[in-house]
Amino acid sequence: GKEVNLLAPALSSIDILDIAHHEAQINRYNGGCAFTYSVAQHSWLASHLYPDSHPLSLAILMHDGAETYVGDDVKQKKNIVQGTKELEDRLQRAICEKYGLPWPLPLQVKRADLAIYALELVTVLGWKHKVKCLPAAVRHLAIEPMDWKDARHLFFSRFYKLYYGTRTVRFKTG
Repeated sequence: GKEVNLLAPALSSIDILDIAHHEAQINRYNGGCAFTYSVAQHSWLASHLYPDSHPLSLAILMHDGAETYVGDDVKQKKNIVQGTKELEDRLQRAICEKYGLPWPLPLQVKRADLAIYALELVTVLGWKHKVKCLPAAVRHLAIEPMDWKDARHLFFSRFYKLYYGTRTVRFKTG
């Protein structure tokens, strides 16, 4: 609910409640999924590819945080529209700074993102022809439809556990 200057984001304007809320309501793949599947659910799932104690688990959870403020554009659009990558990077850098995460995000974060992406291609988009072999890390996972409020709760609870070391959180209804 805070105003964020996209060109010069103040750390005080970045809020985990906003990130959890918005990511839970932003559908992956421009909404072109077989069922509702949010950025929050994607990030939550990816963050489980490493143990909770791993220092990159939180970075993986937060890797798409900039999409809170600019949306989840399809890769083709990001590659065509000038300045999109720079804007997203500026916002992601601020999020990383706010929560003490490394910037630029390490390669392991991208690898986790790509492993979940492969699973999404098969499970969410039905594009089995695009994936020759699922990465071993995701073969046991399933992606299920999820209400945005549940996705928000899972994302925020995961953040709380990884950032503060506890899982006790409650959202007010609404």
